[in-house]
Amino acid sequence: MTLVRPDADPDGRSAAAVFVLTAAVAAAFAASAAVGGTAGPSEAQGEETRRPPLVLAARLAPSSAGPETLLRLSVVVDNRGQRPVSAFRFAVTAEGRQLPVYRDTVYLAPVAPGERRTLPLHNLWASEAGRPPPADGRLDVEVAVVEGSWVAREETAEGLRWRLVGPVEGLPVRATATVEIR
Repeated sequence: MTLVRPDADPDGRSAAAVFVLTAAVAAAFAASAAVGGTAGPSEAQGEETRRPPLVLAARLAPSSAGPETLLRLSVVVDNRGQRPVSAFRFAVTAEGRQLPVYRDTVYLAPVAPGERRTLPLHNLWASEAGRPPPADGRLDVEVAVVEGSWVAREETAEGLRWRLVGPVEGLPVRATATVEIR
C-alpha cells in the first residue's frame, strides 16, 4: 500500500511526498480504521448522512492537448461534514479503463469542515500503449472517492497525530474531467 501526503501548502499545489508501507503497517492502518470508534456524536453523524459530506470536482490540465501530452490530474475535495476528513482512496478511469496505480494508494490530506482542498493526483498521458487517443477527440477521466475517514487531530508529546475515527458514509462520490485531444 502507498500513502501519499501532500506537503502542507495553503493553496494545495505542492508536490506530494510518497511513503510506501509494508504489509504489516498497512494491516495496522486498516485495523485502526475498523476499531477507531464512531464517526462522531449522533447529531453530527445524522447531519452528515442527510446530505453528501464530500463534494468532488476533477481537473485536467491542459484542457486541450496532443496525443503524447502528459496531463496533470487533480481533485477538489469540499468537506461539508462536521469533522476533518482524510485517508482518501480514489478510483480513476480513463475512457472507461481503470488506472491500477490508485488501487493501493491512500492520500493523507486532512480537509477541515467547510474547507475545500485541491489534491494533486498521479499524472497521466493523453494516450499510451493499450489506450490509443479516443476516436471522438475527447478524453474523459472519471475520479471517484471510494473511501475516506473522519479524523481527529491530537497534539501529543511526539507532535501532531491524526486518528481515524470512522468511515465517511455515502461514498463513492464521482466527478469527471474532459480534455480535447487534437
